[in-house]
Amino acid sequence: MARFKCRCDCDVFALPSNANRDLGIFLVFTGVVGGVPLYYLYRMLVLHTPVWDWRHGATFGLFLVLAGLALLVWTRRTFRVREGFVEIRDGLFRLSVRYPYHDEPMIRLQPLAAEVRGRQVEFWQVMLVDGKYEFLLDSRPDRMQESRCLAEFLAKGIGCPLRVQREAGVHLDIEAADLDLPLGERVHRYPSLLGPRIPRPEVFPIREEGTGSTRTFSWGGRTSSLLPELSGFFLAALAFSVIPISEAQGRQYSLLDLARLQGDYRYFQVLLGFFTLALFFLFGYRVKVALTPKQIQARTSLWGLPLWSRVLPLNKLEEILVRSFAQSTLLKFISDEEIFSLRVFRRDLGDYLASELRHTIAGATETQA
Repeated sequence: MARFKCRCDCDVFALPSNANRDLGIFLVFTGVVGGVPLYYLYRMLVLHTPVWDWRHGATFGLFLVLAGLALLVWTRRTFRVREGFVEIRDGLFRLSVRYPYHDEPMIRLQPLAAEVRGRQVEFWQVMLVDGKYEFLLDSRPDRMQESRCLAEFLAKGIGCPLRVQREAGVHLDIEAADLDLPLGERVHRYPSLLGPRIPRPEVFPIREEGTGSTRTFSWGGRTSSLLPELSGFFLAALAFSVIPISEAQGRQYSLLDLARLQGDYRYFQVLLGFFTLALFFLFGYRVKVALTPKQIQARTSLWGLPLWSRVLPLNKLEEILVRSFAQSTLLKFISDEEIFSLRVFRRDLGDYLASELRHTIAGATETQA
């Protein structure tokens, strides 16, 4: 996951925006396709001269392309907290919008699950709540870190609590002064964040080592829910082989029928080879979470070769969340500068891991205090 640096040390918070996306695409398309023809028409219709240089047209087209790319890449939505209202400006040509607050304002951060093109997506919504009034300030798909940083920035600027939806119907209100507390201190201030210690599941395909404030958890590809997805892909490819895709002499033929008639089974051989190779990599895939008194480290490896690694100091770690989806469960480690996720197959495994890590960190913090 890409890292995102918050700008909470100033009075303006900026996030990427699609406000000028259509104009940017139009300028890029016009520059590529119409730069030279437009320059030619300008010479003929406006200057009334047949003399022209295609290089001038190409330069004009390049300028349009660069302008369009600049709009696509650098367009921002900016947020400012003023006395009594939040001001939002989006893009170049839209007027700023002000959302007032009066009595007891609150910022709310909540996920909204939706299906986009067959894929489940979480839209993270940042709301300004003031009595009976609720204003949607920002909504982004699968951008928890950006939305969370924005919500904290607004809550600090207004000086109001931040309400975070942890689960369906379960909220946690955090005071503005406590938003930067590390997890070890935050769970003592808000016991509901720590929650009860969850017993170890009976079916537990995770290797657990260590005691006290030093713990290690590791699991393989099957526990990471990769095996069901791989099996689903393989079965879908086999199902495709029996679907009629061609017609000859009034009869429909599938890949399986053609393979039998022609004696050519390369499709199935390639598919089986791919599945065998994928299983080889799957059984060598490992995930490891190592907790020490100073930091938490997560890494993945393939037959011992490192693939990915993250290290997060405990004084920066602010929360450990568990999010469930149709295919798997994500164990999320959250800080202001980075959020990274690890996949587990079952929700009870994710809940147990999060509970053990929270209680271990809380116990270590209490011992140090």
